[in-house]
Amino acid sequence: MIFFNKMKTSLIIPLIDFVDTILYYNIGNNIGRIDMGSSTRQANFLLPEDLLAELKMTVSKRQQSKVVADALRKELKRIKLGKVLQTSYGAWKDRDHPELKGGTEAFVRKLRKSSRLNRSK
Repeated sequence: MIFFNKMKTSLIIPLIDFVDTILYYNIGNNIGRIDMGSSTRQANFLLPEDLLAELKMTVSKRQQSKVVADALRKELKRIKLGKVLQTSYGAWKDRDHPELKGGTEAFVRKLRKSSRLNRSK
């Protein structure tokens, strides 16, 4: 399980949705787009005994498939996000962004200053 502090959560959640949207359109994977009320298929796979026992004790029989599908959907999204981050690592090159050489704070300050000057004209 991944834990985020409050500062990072607000930044990560939109990124996950954005990445999920990109993966949905680029890969054409419908996982996460089908609710349990629509077309479903039976899948047979093995689970550890203790996990299955805990599922049966904790969740009603009618909700077990939904709980497993939701957990699988979340895990697949996490795996896809990891792959996207792995493949995009190093995409940002400092030489491609010389305007940020003085730091982002100075760059933003310069942008704001120029926009204020344009408004006053």
